[in-house]
Formats: sequence, structure tokens, C-alpha cells
Amino acid sequence: MKQILSVLLLAAVLTTSCSKSNKQDDQPTNANTVSIGGTDYTTAAIGTQTWTTVNYNGSGGVNYSGSSTNVPTYGKLYTLAEAKAISLPTGWRLPTKADAEKLLLFLGAKTEDPSTFDAQNGIAVQGDATVAKKLKSKTDWAYTNGDNSSNFNAYPTGNQNGNTFDSKGQLANFWTSTAMSGATDTQYLFGVYNTKEDNGDINDDAGMDYTPHASTTKLAIRFVKDN
Repeated sequence: MKQILSVLLLAAVLTTSCSKSNKQDDQPTNANTVSIGGTDYTTAAIGTQTWTTVNYNGSGGVNYSGSSTNVPTYGKLYTLAEAKAISLPTGWRLPTKADAEKLLLFLGAKTEDPSTFDAQNGIAVQGDATVAKKLKSKTDWAYTNGDNSSNFNAYPTGNQNGNTFDSKGQLANFWTSTAMSGATDTQYLFGVYNTKEDNGDINDDAGMDYTPHASTTKLAIRFVKDN
């Protein structure tokens, strides 16, 4: 009788273990990450979009200032060609200009009057210090840190123009996949800025921008998908 009870107890334990194991296997490892090139990147839902919240840090690219030491928090800076060549899971993409505008507008940016220089150049969506604060990381900015309330967590990586690394601590620029129509080698980007004027005034804002030297510029990369 004891042997029969022992067998029944063992069977019950094994059944329970298998049930738990199967249940765990049905769950995603982490619903708030996406695997790109074998590396998991954290993500966050912002409005009707989901964005990666860490800069891409895969093959290619350059570390800031050409350093041999990679800082995962900052990721790397990449050419536009490298950015477009990255293989992404279904639904994910290098953000378009419209994607970036949607992000900025959700966080409180405004669309400028059509007569302004910015609007005429397709970068009418601009945000003030309040928008910048939501996007920026809580540390590392030169003059005003953010609160990262959006969870976008933009670190001030700076960029590379030609052979020159520039503006670490003062800006974070990200590629879009959208070229400026009618212009040569000109690509839209979006960014967060924290700079100081010669008179001491602090510029603290976020918005759309563009580079007229897309083929020789290296920027940080984020990815987006629709919710």
C-alpha cells in the first residue's frame, strides 16, 4: 500500500512540474525587449508606437571619438547606409520622418507656422524644454538633465561629421529613413539638444532636423513599431 501511495505521489509531483514548465514556456522571455542581431534591446510604448529605449550597438558603426572602449549605454554611431542595412524583426523599422513627428507631437511638440524657415524645410515639428525633458536621460547632459518620463532615455551621444566627433553631452541625433525631396545627400533626423549660446543662454529643446551631408555623417539609431 505504501508503495502504491509513493507511486501516486511521485506521479502527481511530475504532473505538476510539467504543467508549470509548459506554462512558463508559453510566456515570452521579456515582453519589453526586442532581439536584433542576437542582442536584446529594451522597449517602451509611447503613445501608439513602441520604441527601442537603448541605442543600437550591433556590428559596424564607431564608438564615440573612435575609442576602442564601447559604452553600451551610448551604443555606436552609424552611417545611413549601415542603418538601412540592419535586419529587423517583423513590424520593426528604422523610423520614418512621420514616425519621429508622431513621437514628438505625442510628447507635446508643436507644428510651426508654414511660413517659417523650419516648416519650409520640412522640420516644422519642434518641441520646447518640456518635451526635451521627457526624452532625455537623467544623467550625462551638459547643462540640463531630463526626467526620462517618456522612457525614451536619450543619452547625449553627439555625432560624427566626416572625421570630426562633435557635441557629446549636448545632443542626441537619430536617423530617419526619409530623404529630403529635391535635395542631394540630405536626410531627415530627429534629436534632443542641450547647448549654450555665447551669451550664456541655454538652448534646451527637441525636434526634427536634417543633415545635408548624409553620406559622411554618423548618428545614433533607434527603431520603432506600431502598437
